[in-house]
Amino acid sequence: MEQWKRRNSSNTKLTENRWMIDIYLVWMIYRGGDVVIKQGDDGDNLYVVDQGQLDCFKEKGKDEKLFLKTYKEGEAFGKLKNS
Repeated sequence: MEQWKRRNSSNTKLTENRWMIDIYLVWMIYRGGDVVIKQGDDGDNLYVVDQGQLDCFKEKGKDEKLFLKTYKEGEAFGKLKNS
């Protein structure tokens, strides 16, 4: 996993009307097989798929996972705390 801030990037997929939020985002790069969030983690981030796709699973047991959904480009996911 790599972390970097992207500002005024020429290859960003954000539209002109949304460029302002780009300065508040922390862009993360994940590779195939990386775990983005795990069941039970604190809810403190919202993630948006910029490129590629991400599969979501729920742990059902020690070694069993249930496939829930594939998130595609432009879709958001994550856990946010209730204040």
